[in-house]
Amino acid sequence: ILHSNWSPLTLYAVFTATIICYLFFCTFLAPSKDVGKEHARTIVTLFLFAYAFTPIIRTLTTSISTDTIYSTSIITAIISCLFHDYGVKAPVVSYPTSVSSGLSSAIFLLSRLEEDTPTLLLLVIAFALHAYGAVFRNRLFVIYPKFSILSFLLLSSFSAFCISSFSVELAVFWALLHVFILFICPLILVLKQTGKCTIHGPWD
Repeated sequence: ILHSNWSPLTLYAVFTATIICYLFFCTFLAPSKDVGKEHARTIVTLFLFAYAFTPIIRTLTTSISTDTIYSTSIITAIISCLFHDYGVKAPVVSYPTSVSSGLSSAIFLLSRLEEDTPTLLLLVIAFALHAYGAVFRNRLFVIYPKFSILSFLLLSSFSAFCISSFSVELAVFWALLHVFILFICPLILVLKQTGKCTIHGPWD
């Protein structure tokens, strides 16, 4: 948004797609209808608060340099990725830490926008993705296991396309990183499993 030539229609399309996915989650993927209704009430309440505080958020860090904002947002985004729920139970997974640091990163970047409407839309998108993205993905893969491949292709292509709008080299590196993590690393793990030796005690 800051450095690309995206039209406002693109932002509205992303916002609409996010809302549709969220409604799909509340209707079909929620464990019960009561849980879906509770999620819907939560997102409506937060949307109203975001609408009220958007002008404050947009001018929150006016006196801070842009380089400081970028570096801080990168650090908080990395923290969010480290504690994110990837569907594997691990001690490092922390839902509150991941969501709060991810939203902090988004708010830092949104404070550099010049208009209230894009700030509001991106704030709602950021909250929906950080708060419900992991739950949505995990529930979707449990109910529709084959959808994981399609989602990987769609999200990888979309993220590489977004990055290519300001750096083609970085987009190529991002695509290769996806291939390495999702194909090469599992292949290495499978190959290493053949040489695994379980030790049951000191006599082994």
